[in-house]
Parts: sequence; structure tokens; C-alpha cells
Amino acid sequence: MKRIKIPKTPFKIYDKCELESKYGTTWEEEISKRSFDPVWVTNIPREFYDFEDFETGKWDNYDLFLPNYDYRKLNEII
Repeated sequence: MKRIKIPKTPFKIYDKCELESKYGTTWEEEISKRSFDPVWVTNIPREFYDFEDFETGKWDNYDLFLPNYDYRKLNEII
């Protein structure tokens, strides 16, 4: 039987641009591989329903990324 690990809180928060600078275009896979707990990622360029601050160029949004999750499979579904 596999035990469920309770993650440490608060979750770490990363900016997408910083992750992309560090890991390149595979930042989603890398952050999932390197994290032991869920992490928040902010500033992800998306759709019209997310607010972009035109002065700073940052997006006012966030996603929760899970450790050891294969985001390549998610991209295949979408």
C-alpha cells in the first residue's frame, strides 16, 4: 500500500519567466521533477480572461504544479 505524503505548506511560489530562464522551454517538466511538494507558478501568458498588466508585461494568474506529474501527457490530451 502506498502512503500519502502530506505536503509542506505554504507551497513555494515561482515566476514562470524565472523558471523559463533557468530551465528553458521544458520548465514545466523540470519543476515537476525537482519538486517534492506542490508549487505555485505565477505570470503565465494565456487567454483573454487573464489580466495582463501592460506596464509590467506580467500576467495576474497562477497554476498549481504537482510533483512527479507528467505534463507531456497533458499536452497530448489538449
